[in-house]
Amino acid sequence: MARYAFTITNAGVAHTGEVASMSWWYLDDTDPGAEPTITELDAVNAPGWYYFDATPTKRISVNIDGDPGGTAGLADSDRYIFAIIGPDDFAITEARLTKLDDAGFTAATFATDAVSADALAAAAVAEVADAVWDETLLGHVASGTFGQLMAIAAGANGWNMRLSSPVFDAEGNMTSATVKVYTDSADAIANTSPIGTFAMTSTYDGDGNVTSYLLSGA
Repeated sequence: MARYAFTITNAGVAHTGEVASMSWWYLDDTDPGAEPTITELDAVNAPGWYYFDATPTKRISVNIDGDPGGTAGLADSDRYIFAIIGPDDFAITEARLTKLDDAGFTAATFATDAVSADALAAAAVAEVADAVWDETLLGHVASGTFGQLMAIAAGANGWNMRLSSPVFDAEGNMTSATVKVYTDSADAIANTSPIGTFAMTSTYDGDGNVTSYLLSGA
């Protein structure tokens, strides 16, 4: 089932509240059967947009009357929409008629490499890059991801990190401890949902200077 959406305007202004009518006919001059119902999409959030659902098995000539009663006084260029739809068509011959599959746009919608970096405006490429950097860390800390790596790196520098179970030698030097890293301060304070747990070990010389330090996955 495909969904075809179209706009009805009146002198350039979105036309709402219309009960549009439609007739259609196969290009081989046979009857496709009863016409589908035309429905207004959303007069408030998508004014002027209407749609119908169909599953054409052959190419069909579609004729839409956006003001069947003539009461709105639409000019012919606004009132009538003529298009050809079919089972394999995506680029519809009428600019105001667009096919939207029920499943939406998926990778299978486009041919391999049909959309490349060269096909995008420079501003769009910049927006994608900005969106990546603006993503919150909270949703990107799964094991093995760069988000987790960045959170761990921040924790290693004392950000949203909790140290527990410290062990000290006779001179008061910390020789081992458990280090946990969290995505935010709330989890760190509550000691809940750590994204990484590590074992810290260190050794010292006779003067109390660190001779080795290791932070490894526990």
